[in-house]
Amino acid sequence: MEEFVKVGDYAALAAHCEDAELKAPNGIAHPEAYGCLLAAYLLLNELDHAKLLWQRLPMEVKQSHNELSDLWEIGKKLWKHEFSAIYDLVKSTQWPDYLSPLVSALVGKG
Repeated sequence: MEEFVKVGDYAALAAHCEDAELKAPNGIAHPEAYGCLLAAYLLLNELDHAKLLWQRLPMEVKQSHNELSDLWEIGKKLWKHEFSAIYDLVKSTQWPDYLSPLVSALVGKG
């Protein structure tokens, strides 16, 4: 996944994560795959896909990985065009290493 992030190929990142989700045992992918997929959808402005992903995420994954909820908060603010609130949320959240470059890219798009 890192190679897609480094070159900014978010469509390829999304495809890679979608594939990981489809091939995951019991249909539950690694939480990092969900985080990268959600961030990629937001970067690609595919808010419908992001919302559907959030809805299908297993509850135990949502509850045990707060960064996913924080990322979805960004998605909701994008949906409502509350861009200044996005910057506040990004600044007030400590993002895990795997999401930091994606969140930075998302903020840099504005």
